[in-house]
Amino acid sequence: LLLDAGNGVTLTKRYTFKVEANGYQGSETTHKPPVGGESLAVAFKLKSLNEAMAEQEQQALQQPGFKELGEAKDLLDQGKRSEARAKLVAATVAKPDLYVAWHEMGRLDYEDKKWADALANAEKCLGLKPGDTPCLAVALNSAKEMGNTEAYNRYLEQYKLANPGELGPLMAAEQY
Repeated sequence: LLLDAGNGVTLTKRYTFKVEANGYQGSETTHKPPVGGESLAVAFKLKSLNEAMAEQEQQALQQPGFKELGEAKDLLDQGKRSEARAKLVAATVAKPDLYVAWHEMGRLDYEDKKWADALANAEKCLGLKPGDTPCLAVALNSAKEMGNTEAYNRYLEQYKLANPGELGPLMAAEQY
């Protein structure tokens, strides 16, 4: 795009250019023509929607909490549980409302037979996202392993409400 001062363009005014195309992220920029009768050349580079989404996803993953959560998942994939747990703790410190990190810590604690810790982390998860099925499962199973009948029955009822079509797998659990 070329703005030419000789074609009615005011040099003291700012001009906003908005460029859109199907399948691309729109672009809007403001420019002021240079003084002295020079032409202002403006170039636009549009990003495809896929490129824009990938860039936004990368930016989101670099946010505090999400970055540590991603690193924890990578460490878990490598079998490094203690390092992953440390990253999960860092994720909850950086972003205390990151319920997925609380669930993952609860899941790890459950697998390590740390029932009370698993239940506490699942409860933090449920405080942030009530009815979350994975957190309910950790809470339900941890309460059962601890012999906490009251908590077990409470979480069983919540699980049934959150998953009305999934009662089959719970039949064995209900015999508790």
